[in-house]
Amino acid sequence: MLHKTITIQEAINKYKQELLMVNIKSPKIDIEILLQFILKKTKTDLLSNKNIYLSISKLSTLNNCIKRRKKKEPISYITGIKEFYGLKLIVNPSVLIPRLSTENLVEKALVLNKNKKIIIDICAGSGCIALAATKNNQNIKSIATDISQKALFIAKKNTIKHNLKNRIIIKKSNLLKNITSNIKADLIITNPPYIMYKNKNNISSEILKYEPKIALFGKGKTGLKYHQRIILESKKFLKNKGFLLMEIGHNQHFLFKKLNYKGFYEKNKKNINNKNFIILQKINF
Repeated sequence: MLHKTITIQEAINKYKQELLMVNIKSPKIDIEILLQFILKKTKTDLLSNKNIYLSISKLSTLNNCIKRRKKKEPISYITGIKEFYGLKLIVNPSVLIPRLSTENLVEKALVLNKNKKIIIDICAGSGCIALAATKNNQNIKSIATDISQKALFIAKKNTIKHNLKNRIIIKKSNLLKNITSNIKADLIITNPPYIMYKNKNNISSEILKYEPKIALFGKGKTGLKYHQRIILESKKFLKNKGFLLMEIGHNQHFLFKKLNYKGFYEKNKKNINNKNFIILQKINF
């Protein structure tokens, strides 16, 4: 139990050394994020009040958070919050932590769907894609699906937090299996699992230990089995000339080319190796 308090600056110095000892790559940033969370201060407020003493209770909370971080638990799971496309989203170990790379998917979705209305987000997890796209275009209504009930619980909480519960439907579904057959979407967007299991040793222990494996590892030899299923199932739910936007690994485009996407035209063939997503457009027969 802690009996003596210290200043914010002293806390940063003390815990920075402790995190460095266990090879945390960004110890100062991590501590500042934890302090902002615990003290409910902005970064500017925090840095301008470094000589303020922490209360015993706040220092104790910080100490407990540092213990968790020393075990390599992700900061976002410790705070329960991850910022994504300007939104502060609720996260826990039931959902993958939203990545900066997935913001590329949202950015492209907003361009493709500028004047359109219906989006289906498959493998939604925290709901980050549907939430960001819907929040940034008042014309959009979304359906967010996931096979995990625990993930859907988090997605639902996020729709309530960001006042989108009337514009985003949260639905349990194995990909598109439980979507009503009369739904016709302008765009289907997805970040399904795509990491090949044989490459698991290339993933940080922090991710492997704490993030849901069901959301990380794809099926089949290429890791793209879910992508193939989504392509085939999407034909039924996309309007003619509708778009299917899928995240893949940076080195998986040559594997994607081996999939069957008859009935679709690949829109982003140029410079594909610099991108982490595929855009398919349904051909109007």
